[in-house]
This record gives sequence, C-alpha cells and structure tokens, in this order.
Amino acid sequence: MLQDAALAYGGVPWTREAFQHAGVSLPVDDPYPAAARFALGRRVWREERLASALVHPRPLFIKPADNWKRFTGFVADSLIEIGDLRFQGYSKARPVWCSEVGVLATSGATVLVEVNDGFSVGAYGSIAPALFFDVLSSRWSELMGGGGP
Repeated sequence: MLQDAALAYGGVPWTREAFQHAGVSLPVDDPYPAAARFALGRRVWREERLASALVHPRPLFIKPADNWKRFTGFVADSLIEIGDLRFQGYSKARPVWCSEVGVLATSGATVLVEVNDGFSVGAYGSIAPALFFDVLSSRWSELMGGGGP
C-alpha cells in the first residue's frame, strides 16, 4: 500500500499500477482539449477506428485515443499495415488520434503539440529539477485527494 505522503513516478503502466494500489483511477486522457485546440496549428482529429486512419495521406501522426500509452504515437510516413509492430496488438476497431505533420517555422508561430497530465510528463530541456518535482508532487497530491501542496 502506498503511504499517504508518497510520490510515485514512472511510465504509464507503472503509474497505473500505483494508482490501482492507492484506489485511484487514471484521469481521462485528453491530449487535445477543446479549450486549447485553437493553438494546435494543424488539423488534429479522432478516428473512431484505427483501420480508417490507415487510409489517410502520409505523413500522419497516430496515437491511441482510448487508453493511456497503449502504444507510442508515431509518424506513419508510408503505407502501413494493421500488423505493424508499432501498434503492439492494438485492435483496428479501436479509436486513434491523428494529426497532420509539418514544419511551421515559416510563420514563426508557437503551436501546441499535445497536453499531458501532470502525472505523466517528462523533464525535457532545461526545466529546473525543483520546478519539475513541484509539478509532479502537486498533481500527485490532487489525484490522491489532497488538493495539492
């Protein structure tokens, strides 16, 4: 059993297990919330069936839409088959997120890539370790019912 003051951090499968031991459900995975879609800078849509996504022009970014990190999202730059190992057994009947792929450097605009929940972010670039810990700790406390530090 996790201690009340514990902070668990790891990949989604590991964190899912920690949540289960704590009696907490994973939050809803919403990488493209409606309130932030204005900042995407490209077409992003949900296909209700992976099989439908496979007929779109390439390149195309594909990631699961109904299960945190069921497979790692990737850019499909050629015709791919449902048996592609990158899908890790994901059913062709399951939903996926799709997005156009392109470089936006000509406009100089800043765009949103995706939104990750505070429990599942990585420390990329030059984020200060203390700030990163504060984000993780605050979100973990919220999820465990503590409301944050």
